[in-house]
Amino acid sequence: MPHGSVVLRGRAKQFSNDQLKAITQLIQTSDDFGPETDVDELHDQGAVEFEGIKIVWKIEAFGRGIELAPQGGNDEALSRDMLVIMLESDG
Repeated sequence: MPHGSVVLRGRAKQFSNDQLKAITQLIQTSDDFGPETDVDELHDQGAVEFEGIKIVWKIEAFGRGIELAPQGGNDEALSRDMLVIMLESDG
């Protein structure tokens, strides 16, 4: 992920590298945003299904030291995006 990282939470840590590659490709091509998965309507969170498992994801911006970035943290020198992936059942 350019200027960012992928963080796995809960049982998502058990996916193989090939599975994670497929999951991130699903996320990149996902355009199914609705009120149940994209509450703030910013298209920075959603859900996909992989091998019959519902995966939820969210893009979070963090500043140096992994603190929450300032409001509108778009300055790539000061913040980085993290794609957080977890199973819906872990949420």
